[in-house]
Amino acid sequence: MSNYKGIKGFQVQTREQDPSPTEGQVGDFYYNSGTGQFKTIKAGVGTWASGGALNSGRNSGNITGNATSAMYAGGENPGAAAANTVENYDGSSWTEITEMGTARGRPALTNTNGNSNVLLISGAQSPMGSVNAINNVETWNGSSWTEIAEVNTARVGGQSFGITTASIFSGGYTADPTIVANTEYWNGSSWTELNDMNSLRVNFANWGVYNSGGMGGGNTPTRALHETWDGTSWTETTDMNTGRSSLGGGGASSSSGMVFGGTTTPGAQSDDTEIWDGSAWTEVADLGQTDGEATGSSPTTGSSITKLENPSKSQTEEWNLPDFTINSVTTS
Repeated sequence: MSNYKGIKGFQVQTREQDPSPTEGQVGDFYYNSGTGQFKTIKAGVGTWASGGALNSGRNSGNITGNATSAMYAGGENPGAAAANTVENYDGSSWTEITEMGTARGRPALTNTNGNSNVLLISGAQSPMGSVNAINNVETWNGSSWTEIAEVNTARVGGQSFGITTASIFSGGYTADPTIVANTEYWNGSSWTELNDMNSLRVNFANWGVYNSGGMGGGNTPTRALHETWDGTSWTETTDMNTGRSSLGGGGASSSSGMVFGGTTTPGAQSDDTEIWDGSAWTEVADLGQTDGEATGSSPTTGSSITKLENPSKSQTEEWNLPDFTINSVTTS
């Protein structure tokens, strides 16, 4: 009978304890003499789990942050009234905090670090709808909201990424209503119009930093379309596996992103999660409790949180993607 050495050309390594895995150790197979188990090191596998429920259940707001620190702002109260409610998440429960200065639904949020630095951009006032788009922008410093310079073009359903002093805001409906491809850059004191996206879009996913980011999906004829941002212009690249609108996303750059949830066609919902590695999209774990329209914008693909647009109006789900896992191997 062939043994491991005969197949692989070397003996199984023995370790007294499990290591702290590194990327170079992915695929390693070894014997842990302390536990008496054969083990292997694998790349991490992401999972969705139920998160804490909002105190004020509502749809049409926006959420930003990760599984341990997040914010949900704005939304729609009964009777299509725009909400000024804001809640913070600590990894287990939501707490209502200071209300934003201007009530709005479907705003864009830019998150810098957990929920202590947030840029709240544009959106719609009562009654909800693109015809009531506003250009109002507010910033959160961890204790209060401050109105700052307005965007050049008011819109609803646009998206933003970056930090509170260097942010990109693109897409959405204007008050006409018209879907636009406008892109604006915030430098900490003013907004400047930059090159448009290649396609008009609203209700899409966005991620990254001001000079390296991406977007995917949205209300367009090509819902699988994906573009990357290099700080100057947008470039169309590899399509997502599942085209959809009203989806959430996250990521750190043009080469590291993710999308989840959404609607494939009117009335048809998706629970798919996909990760972008700079060259291809890979389908990974599905959303847990329910699928459909989702909001969410995380600065990484490793930890995220989404608010699902569903009848409960308060449900959230948390995403965690460990870098590596150590798995026991059965030898018999």
